[in-house]
Amino acid sequence: GDGQGQRSSDGWTSLWFAFVVDNSVRNMDLKGQQRAERYFLVLMTAVTTVAFLAGYIVQDLRVSMTVFASGVVVGFIVSLPNWPIYSVDPLVWAKADPSLSEHPEATSETSSTTSKTPRKKAPVSGTPMKLRSRG
Repeated sequence: GDGQGQRSSDGWTSLWFAFVVDNSVRNMDLKGQQRAERYFLVLMTAVTTVAFLAGYIVQDLRVSMTVFASGVVVGFIVSLPNWPIYSVDPLVWAKADPSLSEHPEATSETSSTTSKTPRKKAPVSGTPMKLRSRG
């Protein structure tokens, strides 16, 4: 009625939209992948233990499975999205060295010093084994 609820909803929508757009251009770095995996493994170990104990105490497999399934969902929410904590240490790529290029037109000074002879394949040693028939 007073418009304040509408502003709150727009705020959450724009916050969610900013999060999704920001995460669509950010990639999880290597340390972030390791961190996400560690969090997931620790969470799954704790959830499995709690689920087992809850099911054992109540003597109901359904309670155990419900607790475990809830923990798996929480684990997915924690580890799958590109949360900002997983993009703290981005990789810094080295500049390409033109002397290592596979294309001869990329550098003219290396084409005169390197040999363009094709490499020979290594000979195959040995012969295939013949299967002995049992009989």
